[in-house]
Amino acid sequence: MVLPPRTQRRISALLAIPLIFIAAGCGATETEGGGPSSLGSDAARVSVAPADATALGDVVAAADVMGLDLIRAGGGATTVTSPASLQVALSMAAEGAEGQTLMELEALLGASGQDRSNAFNALTAALEHLDGDRRSSRATSCRSLRWCTARMV
Repeated sequence: MVLPPRTQRRISALLAIPLIFIAAGCGATETEGGGPSSLGSDAARVSVAPADATALGDVVAAADVMGLDLIRAGGGATTVTSPASLQVALSMAAEGAEGQTLMELEALLGASGQDRSNAFNALTAALEHLDGDRRSSRATSCRSLRWCTARMV
């Protein structure tokens, strides 16, 4: 089966993600207690309200397309995918990317420049309350990215 070029590019980008994480882990250091240190920033998080993130709808639509492409790429096999998680990781990579790589990432993400940054900032901030206790009723009520986003605005 020959996949369309667009899908091939997306799959190539997705396959590069584990390499990015492996490379990032190569520079990890240990703390005094011998455990791994965590990376962080002293910069304050910029909060963007979902209503102010003009590209949020485009980002959600791109996540839908990405998810369907990933499922199609799986052929007839049972496939589990998290396009929203993948998009958040790709959006972080886009923040440091330039040139052709940035253009390809922005095409996958559905938004560019500050609009992209604002959309992912609003999305991750709005979903931040789901981090932690997975038994939370709010955590289990989020059926899909589109469903959650519709309730954020």
